[in-house]
Amino acid sequence: MGSDGAATGKQAAKQGRMAALYRQASGRRNNAIKFFVIFVDLALVILSYVIAFYARFGGSPPEYNTSPFVSALPLIAFFFLAYTDIFGLLKFYRKSRNQIMSSIMKLVFMQALTTTSITFFLREFSFPRSVLLIAAIVQAVLLTAWNWLMLGLRDRYSDAT
Repeated sequence: MGSDGAATGKQAAKQGRMAALYRQASGRRNNAIKFFVIFVDLALVILSYVIAFYARFGGSPPEYNTSPFVSALPLIAFFFLAYTDIFGLLKFYRKSRNQIMSSIMKLVFMQALTTTSITFFLREFSFPRSVLLIAAIVQAVLLTAWNWLMLGLRDRYSDAT
């Protein structure tokens, strides 16, 4: 009987180690997915400003209008990442489409307000307010589409398991 108990104990320990390794790998995969989602979110925000500049200036924005954006970009990115966390967009996989839409609208509003403040405090008055408005609209569309795509993938993946 003693050898059966020892074998069962070793088997249980092995299963415990395997479960721990699976949880660790799953955690790494989830972190990689979150990093990817954050990266794409940030890229879409920057893209929205680029689209706004091109829409506003017909394809060739003057440098005196784009240079304030370039100088404010690190702060814009920082606050976007903070708002992403504050409004819970990092946990998009736990939210409904309506909750995501609400979070995105709050984020876009705060991002526009913050960008306006940043450019004011940096004394970058040549940052066109029309670009801020266009960028906010484009951000709302792009971020909503991207997050809904991710939800669709989540739903498809969770139905397959």
